[in-house]
Amino acid sequence: MRRLATKLGVAPMAAYRHVNGKDDLWALMIDRAWEFAFGLDCVLDGIGQRLGI
Repeated sequence: MRRLATKLGVAPMAAYRHVNGKDDLWALMIDRAWEFAFGLDCVLDGIGQRLGI
């Protein structure tokens, strides 16, 4: 998470405002890749559900 924050130019703890940890970040990235490859309707869990939207 620290390296991600550094690459984004934000404080290391800033990423935790959006995800609970590395596992959540991985899940969101996989969801996004699946959505990109197969379309929004194929995302099983959904990014919105993970973020509580």
